[in-house]
Order: sequence, then structure tokens, then C-alpha cells
Amino acid sequence: PYRCSYCLSSLDDEVRFFSREYIEKQLTRLKEVPVKQVKFLDRTFNANPKFSLWIARLIEDLNLDTSFQFEIVADRLNDEMMNFLVHEAKISRYRFEAGVQSFNEKTLKAVGRIQNNPKMKEVLRSLSDLGYIIHADLIAGLPYEGYDSFKDSYNQLFDTQVDEIQLGILKLLKGTKIKEESMGEGFCSDERPPYDIKATPWLSFEEMDNDWFWISNVYDSYFVYENWDGTKVYRQSYEKDGDNVSFDGERVELFKELLTASEKAELEAMRSNYSVIETQLKEYQIKEENAQKDALFVSISAI
Repeated sequence: PYRCSYCLSSLDDEVRFFSREYIEKQLTRLKEVPVKQVKFLDRTFNANPKFSLWIARLIEDLNLDTSFQFEIVADRLNDEMMNFLVHEAKISRYRFEAGVQSFNEKTLKAVGRIQNNPKMKEVLRSLSDLGYIIHADLIAGLPYEGYDSFKDSYNQLFDTQVDEIQLGILKLLKGTKIKEESMGEGFCSDERPPYDIKATPWLSFEEMDNDWFWISNVYDSYFVYENWDGTKVYRQSYEKDGDNVSFDGERVELFKELLTASEKAELEAMRSNYSVIETQLKEYQIKEENAQKDALFVSISAI
């Protein structure tokens, strides 16, 4: 039901809801099939507070051994839903995706996004403290969002202690309001899909190209992170001191290989052959060294 100017969903004129009978029938079927996770595709699960609470209570009543993921507008969760999540829900049963995009008030107004920032942070922190898994989104390249502003938005979101932060790059999608408004306003974007922003009046090309990276994977001792358009991938070690995390050492560039099944099989065969050749070479070198030693021993014996 929202009108964010960068989103294609804002072009829909109405929100349609399935009947309670239909939803109950679909969810009840899960009792017959061992499904690990169900993702609701609704852009705003809590668009209708009473309806979303009814669905959540139905899930609890069914007592399924399944994880459910919902996309929510966190600052619109009402007291009834929060009370349910605090006192009634099985925490491990739910996972939430929350779009934040920015905490810059001028930015939010420019893209038509109505957001109560204090309430947003309060709800995210409360759900995180309770143990709910929260995936939160930010968008780089929005109007009036420069480097320092985006850094501030990131830090405010980080302070809520959500489990995952995803950094997206603004895309000027054809048909959206922001695409029409950006014409002649200093926005530069890729003309090919996915139409990522390259520069804005508030973010230079150099800032977008050189400074924006997002962490795609975290392991026990290192990160894997990519630049804004996915053309550069790096691995870098990190150190953790309590809640503080810092990079350690030099980054190492990694390379993606997009292969067909036949190309992958061929590459695996080449690697296997290389391993065999490497082993044979080592065996030959050992034999050669032994032969040289034997020849030297014979020469010394002759003297």
C-alpha cells in the first residue's frame, strides 16, 4: 500500500488479500509435508494488522516445525502484534525482513517513504533482543544521501543489533517515479539491467566505484565482500574484540567463474590432470635427485 518512488510495487493501485479459508487450507497442508521454511512473498505482511495477527496465531495453533519468513514494515507493527511476538510466539519459528533503506528524513520524504525512525529502531532492537532473526535493508544512492549520510544510516541500523544488513544499490527501474524525476537531475545509471546507479548529485562516481563494498559471506576467520556492481570480490581476515570487528591484514582478490555443466566438468578434469602431472613431476624430480646422488657417490668411490 506504499508509494516509494524507486519501487515497481508502488505502481499497483490496490492490495489484494486471500480469504481466511484459503490461507488456512494452504497452511494446514504443511502438516502433511515436512517443510523447513516458508517465505511469504507479500511486500508488507502487516499491511492489515488484524489479518496478519490472525495468520500468526494460526501458525502457532498449527504448531508446525517450520520456519516462516515475513517482510514487514517494522515501525507499523502495532501493540497487539508486538504483544503476541513477546508473549505468545515461538521465537525460532519466525524470521523477519525489514526494509529501512535510510534514516535520513529528507531522503525518505524525497522518495515518498513514510517512516517513523525512532519507532523503527525501537522495534528492530526489541525483536533482536528477544532473539528473532532480522534481515534489514539499506539502499545506497537515494536522493540527498551522500557518503556521510549513508554512513550515519548504516551506523544507526547497526546499533539495533539486527542479524543481517543488506546493502542494495539504487536501481532506476523503467516506469518508476524516481526514474522519471532523475532525468536531467545529475543521476547516472547503467542503461542495462539491473540499471544500477553509478553516480548522483550527492555521491560521485569515485565514491560509488571505490568505496562501496558489501559483505556477502562471513566465516570463522574471514569475510568475503564485493564492490557495488559485483565485478570485484575479495577475501579478508578479521579480528573480533567483544562487539567490535576490524579487518586484519591485506585483502586477497577472488574470482567468480560462471560455467555451464560441460565447462565445469572440463575444468574439473583439467584440475584432476594437473594434480596427476604435478605428482608425476615430483616423483621424477625425486628420482633425478637420487640418480645424481648415486652418480656422485660412484664418482667419489672411484677416487
